[in-house]
Amino acid sequence: MKLKEVLQEHREEILSIAAKHGACNVRIFGSVARGEETDLSDIDFLIDYDIQKITAWFPVGL
Repeated sequence: MKLKEVLQEHREEILSIAAKHGACNVRIFGSVARGEETDLSDIDFLIDYDIQKITAWFPVGL
C-alpha cells in the first residue's frame, strides 16, 4: 500500500491530532503527494496553525 493511501485511510485521525495541537489546513507535498515515494521517503506535511493554540508537538520556528 502506498503512503498516500495510508494517509487517506487515517485522514480523520491525523486531522484530529493536528487540531488538538493547534494545527489546521494540513496538507502533504513532495514525493508522497505525487505518488513517487520510495522506501526511503518521508512524509512532508504543510500546516497552518493558531499561535495561541500551538503545542510542543508543532513548535514555532521549525
